[in-house]
Amino acid sequence: MWVVLRHGITPVADRRLIHRIAGNHGTSRLPHLGTERLQKFVLIYFICHNTRLTREPGIPQAQHRVRTQTNPPNYASRLQNWYLLLLPESPRNPPVTPENVHLPESNLRELGGYQTTDGQTIKKGLLYRCGHMSELTPEQKDIYRNLKLQTIIDLRRQDEVEERPTPQFAEEINKHISVSDPDNAFAEAAARAHEPDAARIILGEAVRYYTEIITHNIHRYIPVMEYIFNPDNLPLLFHCTAGKDRTGFVAAATLKFLDVPDETVIEDYLLTNDLLQERANERVIVWRERLAAERGISQDDVDPESLQALRTLMLTHRDMIQATFTAVADNFGTWHDLRREALDISDNQLEIFKSHVLTEK
Repeated sequence: MWVVLRHGITPVADRRLIHRIAGNHGTSRLPHLGTERLQKFVLIYFICHNTRLTREPGIPQAQHRVRTQTNPPNYASRLQNWYLLLLPESPRNPPVTPENVHLPESNLRELGGYQTTDGQTIKKGLLYRCGHMSELTPEQKDIYRNLKLQTIIDLRRQDEVEERPTPQFAEEINKHISVSDPDNAFAEAAARAHEPDAARIILGEAVRYYTEIITHNIHRYIPVMEYIFNPDNLPLLFHCTAGKDRTGFVAAATLKFLDVPDETVIEDYLLTNDLLQERANERVIVWRERLAAERGISQDDVDPESLQALRTLMLTHRDMIQATFTAVADNFGTWHDLRREALDISDNQLEIFKSHVLTEK
């Protein structure tokens, strides 16, 4: 049986299912799965120590074919950071780029087009998010220039800004508002990639980071939200380095303040994985080569746990943004309570902003 190996943390229900199948004495027979999600992607049983990954023609670089081994020991404990999906034998079409994505390589997309819970829609051409813009081609710069931005908000630390400066596209105002501690929490987490169970440890650190945005660092976002929720600053773009963590939170908060449903907000957050998967794969290859050279071993002998830990840092996971949702509920009650109490955005200010960025009901 050929399967697709994907990296990521599975939802709790999927994880339970994998553990159940993994303990089924090495059989590849699958139980009947009735949910709509699992009808499309059938989870199967386990990963073996001696599984080999090979690229296959026509398969996106983000996916690899692997052949499962028969009758291996039970590796259920290894499955918290991996899962397998059935690969149809028919050729796969490339993923469709959503309409709100303008430049996948830069994680450039807009919040326009999402619907709110009361049936309104965020207008297009007003609110954008992305990663750093220091390596754009002339053609890519034209894409940004055509957005006719009024304001760019840079969420990065000063050392990040100096390392990857943001170009000037036209007459836009470039506002630097660092929302990070002086220490680079993700660099510190990456230093633990060699530890046993590194992927789980690093995911835990990332979850803590997303929780502490609410519990310890929300004050850093006050000037950011002040700029975003001022209609005079539109069209506006906010960004960090990868456009996934700091930018991901700002996008999630903005969408929630505009009353976009939770699941839509989470899907927007996770869209980063589709856009940055190729870059993540390239980084993993470089990281594997580096670790093999440093340790004097073959690349095949590099601990996959270290590679998965790096991937955890480069991509997004539902557990991360869910930690923010939980922290909001535990510490404030609702997102609008957070907005009023911690970010100084009044109901009147929000209504004025909505009148500019939402369509009529």
